[in-house]
Amino acid sequence: HGSVMGALAVSRALGDKSFKMPLNDARGDYVTASPYLHFENFSNTDFLICACDGFWDTFNYQDAVDLAQEKRKLGLSPELISKLLVSEALERGSMDNISLVVAWGLC
Repeated sequence: HGSVMGALAVSRALGDKSFKMPLNDARGDYVTASPYLHFENFSNTDFLICACDGFWDTFNYQDAVDLAQEKRKLGLSPELISKLLVSEALERGSMDNISLVVAWGLC
């Protein structure tokens, strides 16, 4: 969970002109909008948690997966699990805004 040059959250880095040429002293842009893509095959039991730093600052990946998996086994919907994860992040002290979605059935 780093930042760009210690000053800019990665989720906000794409359009920040001060981190791009010619406004920096580097030989190139510190950040770019060119995506890195990775394709993965999902099974029927897999799910996805997509969240911003306001969530990930209070959760490590495995804790989030474990909690979501536990709630899914109880029959909770992706929408309700998303709300529960946000609530838990707030209880853990997140002071940032939180955007989060849990999804499954991606096959």
